[in-house]
Amino acid sequence: MQMRSCAVWFCLSVIGVFALTDSALAAPKKKKKAQTEEAAAAVEPEPVKESGPKDVDSLMEDSTKKKSKKQATADSEAATKADEPAADVGEPDAWERPPVEEEKPKRKKVTEKPEEKKGDGRNKNIGILAGYGFSLGSGFGTVNPYQLGGGIQGDYELDNHLVLGVGGEFFYGGDNADARDTNGALVSATTGLVPYARYILAHVQVGYNVWFGTNLILRPSIWVGTAIGLQNPDSAGRGRNVWGLLLAPGLTLHYLLGADGWYLGADVRFSVPLAEANSARTGFPVLVTFGKRF
Repeated sequence: MQMRSCAVWFCLSVIGVFALTDSALAAPKKKKKAQTEEAAAAVEPEPVKESGPKDVDSLMEDSTKKKSKKQATADSEAATKADEPAADVGEPDAWERPPVEEEKPKRKKVTEKPEEKKGDGRNKNIGILAGYGFSLGSGFGTVNPYQLGGGIQGDYELDNHLVLGVGGEFFYGGDNADARDTNGALVSATTGLVPYARYILAHVQVGYNVWFGTNLILRPSIWVGTAIGLQNPDSAGRGRNVWGLLLAPGLTLHYLLGADGWYLGADVRFSVPLAEANSARTGFPVLVTFGKRF
């Protein structure tokens, strides 16, 4: 009885071992078969879609699916980049640093220079004149009515250097010795000779001061006024004065002697008295001037 029990247990053990062995061998076969079926399913060609025309709803649905798929892909990529650690960017080397911008020079403000005023700051002038007048005409016979003379002038210089002034000169003139006898008595009544002639000039002046530096003035100007010829007696034995219009263009030169306004200069003039024939004579006075500006 005991031996029979042992034999039964032995048989059962052998059957169990074979069952386990068969199960272990069968499992890899099943797994391999499953993998083969999956591979076959993967390479199975997709069914050919009909190329017929799609309706509007199908096209909109396909478009929505594509957009959803693209959005999902973009979100996935963004999440992947966010999870990646930031690259360690070291401090750039000196040669990699951007160049320091040079400070641009500041633009200088262009300040207009004030117009340099010409002159000495004075605009009033008074002076005396003295000189000699040369005779250029034939009036008054052979007598020169100019010769030695002198005068006085005053003027005012405007801001634009225009000069306005007044003046007067007296020329002593000359005597005609042939008009007198040995005793000094006049013989003009019988000879028709003029014993002497004088000139008095009274005028206004208009000119313009041209400054060279601060101490030299050149002034072109004109005198306009009257010329009074003193003739005593005339060829008829009568003493009389001859009045005529005076025009006398000329040039004046003044040189300032110092800071106090004193000056020395010269004046040359072409004097043209306009009067009746034989009673006026053109002259060329050359005068020295001396005065003060203030």
